[in-house]
Amino acid sequence: MSIKLFFHTLVAFCLLGQESHAQFTSDWQTFYSSDDIRIEAKTVQANISNRDQNLIVFRIENLTDEKVKTSYKQHIYRGDYCHGCTSSSGEYDFEVTLEPKQILNGEHSLKENKALCIFNTFVNIVPGMSNIPVDKIDFNNINTVKL
Repeated sequence: MSIKLFFHTLVAFCLLGQESHAQFTSDWQTFYSSDDIRIEAKTVQANISNRDQNLIVFRIENLTDEKVKTSYKQHIYRGDYCHGCTSSSGEYDFEVTLEPKQILNGEHSLKENKALCIFNTFVNIVPGMSNIPVDKIDFNNINTVKL
């Protein structure tokens, strides 16, 4: 991707403030940022229920001196299918409340807080398991209000 295209894409996301996505690595990367919050993401490997799993975790930081509430809807793309894109069940709708300058770290609450952790793949696949990884995640309709 050219630097010019990257810059224009970055500017578009900053201006819109309604959707965010990124490629994930094992290092924290900014996934979304505004004047009020910053969301970072990375991949981790964890053993949950005796299965080694690759997860995508989020860290959400309140950048203000006030309590805030942030809401968003996750669209999780695996192959040609989008989980959450057409769902009205609320399963992919999340809301987090943060105290002033608070940081919520999904790495410290693996699989306990679905707003901060998404299953990607199993490390070791056995017959019957799917090995379709997450291709992309969008946070849509990101809304932050000061409380």
